[in-house]
Amino acid sequence: MTDVRVTPQPWLWVPRVHPIRLVEIHSTRGGSASPLTDYNATINWEQSTGNTNRDKNGKPLYEWGGSCARILGPDGQMAIVLDDNQQSTYGAGYGGAGTWAIDEYGKVYEWAQPNKDTPYSDAMYRRGAKEIAIDCKTYGIPPAFVEIWDQRGPVPTGLVRHDRCENGVKLGKSDPGTQFDEAKFLNYLHEELEGKEEMDAEDKQVMKDI
Repeated sequence: MTDVRVTPQPWLWVPRVHPIRLVEIHSTRGGSASPLTDYNATINWEQSTGNTNRDKNGKPLYEWGGSCARILGPDGQMAIVLDDNQQSTYGAGYGGAGTWAIDEYGKVYEWAQPNKDTPYSDAMYRRGAKEIAIDCKTYGIPPAFVEIWDQRGPVPTGLVRHDRCENGVKLGKSDPGTQFDEAKFLNYLHEELEGKEEMDAEDKQVMKDI
């Protein structure tokens, strides 16, 4: 499948100020008939003028909206929404007064899942592992999940699920949910990281031999 580049609405991102320390795992939960339909619908949502924060009367405020860096599709395809120097204005925010937002330090991945009972495809696990392995290597992020029940004080580094952070609890989030197989994903992630390390070693040997 071909990857696509998405042009999000301008209020869906701000320049990144803090370093990337987290990779956020979310699911789309658009309620579509299939993961592929949900994948395409999420792409459209990132480009929609309707994707905005609204006041109590429903008037768009254009301050922020639901956004992400990457959208993963069921056949291993991917939509690139934001570059790493762009921060999502909302993927997983604050846990309450005096807290920092997950998005301030996180790179947001949306996995196409129409509802909480839809399984994630093997191709999606593999593509997610491939891309997130790059993030782990680039930003020194440990390939392990962290639970962030209190978004105060020092910011941890690792992989975080929306349903296992203070913001997710506050908003009653359940993504990526019970269908997300952490062990399977981490196995693929470690395979990617080990393969990259072996490749680096081979490259160094080639350079040495030249």
